[in-house]
Order: sequence, then C-alpha cells, then structure tokens
Amino acid sequence: MIKQINQYPPKESLRLFPALNARDIVYQDRKGDKNAFVQFKVTGDKSPKINKVRVIYDYGMDLYNIEFWYIRGTQHKIVKKINGLYNDQLTKTIWRNVVIV
Repeated sequence: MIKQINQYPPKESLRLFPALNARDIVYQDRKGDKNAFVQFKVTGDKSPKINKVRVIYDYGMDLYNIEFWYIRGTQHKIVKKINGLYNDQLTKTIWRNVVIV
C-alpha cells in the first residue's frame, strides 16, 4: 500500500512522501487484513490547512478511502473525505488536496 501511494505526483521530480515532507508514517497492511490503512503527517500549503492524511483500504469494495485531517492540540477535525478511489488515483488525489497546484 505504501508503494502504491509513494509514486511521482504530476510534474514532480520527487516521490510523494519527500515532496510533502511526510513524517510519522504509521501503517497496518497485512495481506488479507480488512483494517489496512496508512497515515502520515504532511506539511501542506492549501487552505483549509491539512496536516494529516489517512488512506484506508475498503476490503469489500477493493477500493481506497482518504481522510484529510487538521489536528492541533486537542482539536481534531476531518477537513475532507474522499471515498471509492482506485490505487492509481491515490497519489494525484493526495497531491491535489494538500498542495496548491
């Protein structure tokens, strides 16, 4: 799952994680696991501010869901949620929602 996400965004020379300065990457990705996910902190410049991304694998549909979060102190807020993405759409979708293009 990490390999599918960490591709080259459109017109970028860096892979997604270095381009977004992704850190604190946490994942649960065992073969056949119905609760597989990858989450990471980012440094984005788009408004509203997004500083955490969580990609969740929907085992039943064989698709991915993405949650964009803003977390500061005790304030936790889902800024945007996108459901039903194929694996080849992940990198471009994350890039467009975190970075001003």
